Amino acid sequence: MRSSWCHIATGGLVAACLLGSQDAANRDGAIAELMRQAEALRPLIETSAGQQLLDEVERLPAIDARTLWYRRDPRAALTDAQYQALPEAGREGFRQMDFDTRRYYETFYGTPLASLRAFDLAAAAGNYDTYEARRVLDIGYGSIGQLRLLAQRGSEAVGVEVDALLQALYSAPGDQGPVSVVRGRSGSVRLVHGFWPRDVVAEVGGGYDLIVSKNTLKKGYVTPDDPDPRNRGVDLGVSPAEYLKALADALHPGGLVIIYNIGPGPGPDGRGVDESGEPTYVHMADIRCPFPREQWEAAGFEVVAMDRDDTEKVRSFARAFGWDDAARMGDSAMNLRDDLYAKYSIVRKRPPADR
Repeated sequence: MRSSWCHIATGGLVAACLLGSQDAANRDGAIAELMRQAEALRPLIETSAGQQLLDEVERLPAIDARTLWYRRDPRAALTDAQYQALPEAGREGFRQMDFDTRRYYETFYGTPLASLRAFDLAAAAGNYDTYEARRVLDIGYGSIGQLRLLAQRGSEAVGVEVDALLQALYSAPGDQGPVSVVRGRSGSVRLVHGFWPRDVVAEVGGGYDLIVSKNTLKKGYVTPDDPDPRNRGVDLGVSPAEYLKALADALHPGGLVIIYNIGPGPGPDGRGVDESGEPTYVHMADIRCPFPREQWEAAGFEVVAMDRDDTEKVRSFARAFGWDDAARMGDSAMNLRDDLYAKYSIVRKRPPADR
């Protein structure tokens, strides 16, 4: 559900997943790095609810290294126990992938703290002073990290994804279920894997206060200006009108949806020119909302913000994470001025009397 550029832009490298086990000191080091990032973000987080999520970073659990097995064609992902139970002939085509604490949280998309900008914006729009007792759905969650932070603060956090590798990665005891909190009510993490809403609408359920999508519902992926269906990165599985109805059905009245997208050059609408001066369209760079205002309103939503530019803020986040630091990132260091942009849209489900 996400492009290859996204994991580079968020500091994660797929090739780096092929690692062996690590000792306790290294596991603690992974959490220490997340704590460093959290402190660097403090001046950039604008709500008390967002600051509270940063407070929870130090309580993220380290994990013992775990091994997965992945096959590209036909696509499949297995835990080590599932793989070892296969007959020799059934193991053909699988490759080993080892995950330590850092890769458990970064997966292929980089630090989970990159999601905190979306949760900060949502808290401001919803007048949340805390995420305690909130029911939150993350569409295309990509990493368990931000869900765990929400749960530690007392949220019922649900993530939905189509990636079978993430399903296998987060299948160990303790990955999901109730999460202890220091204060207030307990929270929980629950993951659903499959195409929502086409196949898993019942499993995901409803009654949400907030639905978040980061770097999944891009116009360039869902409703690109280029009509060639081979270039569509995200198949909703239903029509746009049916998808928006599913979003509305999953929310409490007054509940919010935030779509937060970042992308590379040539810019937020994906349009540029090639070396010969010919116009080009880069799908992953078209970070506009895939649904126009009229569709949202027809589905029963009030538009709070539509395609609002957030480029300067995401570049500040990038500097806090060191995405532009050549010493840290090497050849993956970003030119923030030319290769990082952000937009977000926020809508609110209208009460029945207002529709």
